[in-house]
Amino acid sequence: MLSNYTPKVPVPAESSARYREGWLYADWYSSHGGSADADSPDGWPEEKYEGWWDRLALETRAATTV
Repeated sequence: MLSNYTPKVPVPAESSARYREGWLYADWYSSHGGSADADSPDGWPEEKYEGWWDRLALETRAATTV
């Protein structure tokens, strides 16, 4: 789904493939109007959840500093 997607915020350099998947999904989700308070889909591996939450946390911080 996101193989050709270029994120608004680059994935941290030393990230695992699963972390990267979560980050990209969250970046895509937020760039399409998704809420930074959203839950991630069920059944993901821990690293993918971490990427999702870390990326949405950046979105939350950016919204509170504006």
